[in-house]
Amino acid sequence: MATVRLLSVLLLVTVGQCSSDKDAKNTVNVVIIGAGISGLSAGRYLLRSAKHKFNVTVLEARGRIGGRVWTNKDAIPGLTGGDVDYGASWIHGSSVSNPIKQFALDHQIATKETNFEDVTVLWKEQPLNETTLNAAGATFKQMKNKVANSNFGNISFYAALEKLGYQQQLNDSVLNWFLAEYEADEGATARLVSSQDGGYRKMDGKDDVIPGGFAQVAESLCNGSAGEQALEVRLNETVREGFFRGSPHCIRMPI
Repeated sequence: MATVRLLSVLLLVTVGQCSSDKDAKNTVNVVIIGAGISGLSAGRYLLRSAKHKFNVTVLEARGRIGGRVWTNKDAIPGLTGGDVDYGASWIHGSSVSNPIKQFALDHQIATKETNFEDVTVLWKEQPLNETTLNAAGATFKQMKNKVANSNFGNISFYAALEKLGYQQQLNDSVLNWFLAEYEADEGATARLVSSQDGGYRKMDGKDDVIPGGFAQVAESLCNGSAGEQALEVRLNETVREGFFRGSPHCIRMPI
């Protein structure tokens, strides 16, 4: 199954005259804040526009592109192919209806089918009893449902569990495995994830990994297909509040 979220990117837009254009058409100058997947996708979309001409600059505070997509190619020194994804790792729902899977196919990014649910949980170096594991999983599912149906306002998922009286369950080592799995899916600890998180829209299909690392998706967005203009990305550019003053248009745009 795949997870799809509505992401957003901040665009600063100005309109200026392009003196080199013989038809004297307006050129739209766009600054995109953040070189994560949303920012890179927005930039690539604008460069491909047939209706307008865009000058796009992407500002990124980190020294790399990708945002939460980060492949460490030096994670295992001396090991060829020892790339480790610290962020996105799987394509959940690897049918062509999944835009990430289709993107990988279009850009010749190799993928390999796996089974994300095929997990052996060890307890004291031995496989955990399946009955015990299933019982803990069912309990955690009930806990999640109660949080989803609660009305505590914008507090964390963990705080909501505490308000519901689950302190004892949160100290259970087996149940904590499911909590850790939940945090891995959310990309943040339960103390940071909102209890009002709306969940995911699911996609059917197998689970693929990208052997060369998920960063290839970000790199392909940045570089474009053959013959396309690469995005101008300025790394180590921290955007501060004063940057926005005097900007004609500031748009938070869903991707």
